[in-house]
Amino acid sequence: MDLQELNSQLKDKGVIFVHSGYVSHEILSLIIEALEKKTDDMTIAGKPAQKVFTIIIEMMQNVLNYKAEKGTQGPIDAILVVGYIVKTNTLYIKCGNMIDSVDQEFIEKKIKSICHLEKDELRKKYRELRKSGEGQHSRGAGLGFLEIQRNASEPIQCKFFANGEGRSFYSLEANI
Repeated sequence: MDLQELNSQLKDKGVIFVHSGYVSHEILSLIIEALEKKTDDMTIAGKPAQKVFTIIIEMMQNVLNYKAEKGTQGPIDAILVVGYIVKTNTLYIKCGNMIDSVDQEFIEKKIKSICHLEKDELRKKYRELRKSGEGQHSRGAGLGFLEIQRNASEPIQCKFFANGEGRSFYSLEANI
């Protein structure tokens, strides 16, 4: 692998931060700390840092909650990319990891049900879910995707790539 070429490709794509490898709660804390140090005036590429951090935390919580290695403790393999497209003044946050294919339908349904809601509709749905507990499951209250969409400027996107072994690589993208 030519690291100079990889570095050039990442810069061409506007990547300002990337983590590929194991993810745990401890590593998530280190990622946030590293990004906080990169921000000098509470903005990242001109965007409010709090929105960026909220999306990253929720995405990485999803990575930890929807992992293919069910029942395992400790870190799992994932990727997180934060980038900025100058031409459109868009900050993007992408993450991905392997999940059990049975979780795909649940995730797709959740995202499709919220990705085109207006900000006030998202706020209302968020409050309703917090009060009712509806959508709660063994991995959380089901509010993470809502929180990501609330902080995104466009509908969040998800993609799945089946590996034929009962697992899929799941990627999620949010733009600010």
